[in-house]
Amino acid sequence: MHRLITAIGMAAAVCFALGCGSSGSDGTSASETVSKPLTKAEYIKQATAICKENSKSRNADFGTWSKQYETEPGGPNAHFAEAIEEVVVPSVGDKVEELEKLRAPEADAEKLATMIDTLSQAQKNLEQTGQGGMVEADVQQFESESAKYKRMATAYGLGACATP
Repeated sequence: MHRLITAIGMAAAVCFALGCGSSGSDGTSASETVSKPLTKAEYIKQATAICKENSKSRNADFGTWSKQYETEPGGPNAHFAEAIEEVVVPSVGDKVEELEKLRAPEADAEKLATMIDTLSQAQKNLEQTGQGGMVEADVQQFESESAKYKRMATAYGLGACATP
């Protein structure tokens, strides 16, 4: 039961994406990737911009989504699985796609590919959880993947990307 409560809390944090910061724009977009690998500083700058924009978009989408349930008993919280399926899963998928477009520094390419794959696996697990309801194995897998991704992103200097 403790794991279920923890997973719900983590998923709610994902819904609100409070850890992703504000929406500053530095003029860099994923579509501006270059043919050569980026330096670590360039990668961090572009990935951070992607994650901040993703967070801003997710928050807006969640706000729009939650309005439809404001007058219902239990409000948006009563539709937790729908929030994951309709807002969070697509948002995490978008983040994965945008991060995959960046040319990682050669020295860090494998590490970053593993980090992005971990995020992709967390997204797939969330998708299955949203469709089938939370079960103990889903909760444990989600917690494990999310924690691993957060550690990897933070260690690389991508604090703005640490929230799946």
